[in-house]
Amino acid sequence: MMKELNNLEIKEEGIRILKKVHEFCTKYEIKYSLFYGSLLGAIRHNGYIPWDDDIDIAMPRADYERFIAEFRDDYFGVMSCYNNKYYYLPYAKVYSKDTLKIENAKVNKKYSIGFNIDVFPLDLFSSKENFAKAKGKEEKLLKKYIISTMPEKVRTFKDFLLLFIRFPLWILRKYNKYAKKIDKFFYEYDKKNFEKKYYVGNETNGYKTELIFEKDIFDNLILHKFEDCNFCITSKYDSVLKQRYGDYMTLPSKKDQGSHHSFKAYKKEN
Repeated sequence: MMKELNNLEIKEEGIRILKKVHEFCTKYEIKYSLFYGSLLGAIRHNGYIPWDDDIDIAMPRADYERFIAEFRDDYFGVMSCYNNKYYYLPYAKVYSKDTLKIENAKVNKKYSIGFNIDVFPLDLFSSKENFAKAKGKEEKLLKKYIISTMPEKVRTFKDFLLLFIRFPLWILRKYNKYAKKIDKFFYEYDKKNFEKKYYVGNETNGYKTELIFEKDIFDNLILHKFEDCNFCITSKYDSVLKQRYGDYMTLPSKKDQGSHHSFKAYKKEN
């Protein structure tokens, strides 16, 4: 028997997962920081952004690889494109095993997963110019990635056209093939350059300069309040948030204060 979680319970579940990740990373000296909207929430709200409900963390590539390979727990698990052939995302999720998350996604998804938080790898890069070149070359991968994540349901005429045009390629796809390629793309692309100055995210939404961060963001991690506990954040949070959001302490307009997620979460009842 499973009970649907309300918004408060969803946020509590996210904290429960994050506490376990923090405990594991602290014990095994794995670097992580709250990142993206969660870092913004920590600094501006001491917790979740009020209209948001997810948690994002980031790790340097080496720590990320260790984490997804070594994390083991009776109540929590890690899902990535390396341990589930149907998982199509180029970053990992830590989920609670006694929950189920149903997303209203427009992509074909054959895996099931519990409620989760996102874990993003960050790769070292030599220059912003080199990153821009890599992003251009990554476009070829992204086109194939889009084919592997075609609409699960045909809702519009555009969905129908996409399905018709790409069906021969889509039917033969391997869900995690391009997720793996994108996940390692930046590491492989820039690994021959000795001097690395920046961390970059492997986001699949094109070239964005706000996803390039100075190399020193993981040099010093500090604890900061997030809801009822303290978690790791980069001491360079101000520069990271300015890079990503600009004037980050100013609230967005009312029309932009809404979650960009659409899902339902359920938990097993004792």
